[in-house]
Amino acid sequence: MVALRDPAADVITSLVAALYGTLGTDIFKGGVGVPMRGIPNRCIFVTESEGPAPMPILGQVSGARTSIYNPHVQVAVRGDPRDREGPRVIARAIIKTLQTYAPTGWTSCMALGSSPGGGTPDANVCYTYFCNFELSAVQ
Repeated sequence: MVALRDPAADVITSLVAALYGTLGTDIFKGGVGVPMRGIPNRCIFVTESEGPAPMPILGQVSGARTSIYNPHVQVAVRGDPRDREGPRVIARAIIKTLQTYAPTGWTSCMALGSSPGGGTPDANVCYTYFCNFELSAVQ
C-alpha cells in the first residue's frame, strides 16, 4: 500500500521554502492556537480538513487501485494586536504562492476563494484571516 501524503505538512514545507516563516517558531501545524509562550501573536497555522471522496481512475487492468485525492487545507494568518492589514496582505500572498507553486508531491493546489476570509479580532485584538485550498494528487 502506498502511504498517503500529509497535505498540511507539505503546505508548511512550501511556506517555509517561500520564507513565510519557520516551523515551530511562527508557522504551526494545527488549528489556531491562543497566543502564549511559544506561540506568538503574529503567526501562521496550517491544518488539514476533509475534502471530497477519492475518485478512482477507471480502466486499470490489475494491481492496486489508483485514485485522485483532493484533501483540503486551511491556512490561518494571525497578525500582531491592532494590525488589521498586515495579516490580510500575507494571506493574499499565500494564496498567490500556493496557486503558482503547488507543494511538492501534489499536481495542483487551488484556492477555494479569491480572497482570504475572516478578519475578526480575537480577545487580544489580533486579526486572523483564513485561506482554504484543495490539493490534488494521484496516489
